[in-house]
Amino acid sequence: LVLIVIFSDQTWQAVLEATRIRTAIGPSMSWFMEPNRYQALFSPTPNGSLARRFPVLLLLLCLGTCLVVLLRRGGIPGAGLGPSRRLIGT
Repeated sequence: LVLIVIFSDQTWQAVLEATRIRTAIGPSMSWFMEPNRYQALFSPTPNGSLARRFPVLLLLLCLGTCLVVLLRRGGIPGAGLGPSRRLIGT
């Protein structure tokens, strides 16, 4: 249902063309090249701007906060212990 809503105003050919152009222009890296993405994110280039860096830093801050609460209190209030550990572990 979500894909129908997202692509309702585009033809299938337009979606394929947009995908082809994004793949040709890049960056289209494999999963094992992920450290290169983070290197570009934290470099002093336009790809390393604060607007692009902020969500990653916010994620790391929230992960650290959850880890500290989990270690100090033995659990996160309102969340199950098992799922909390699995989410932080991944």
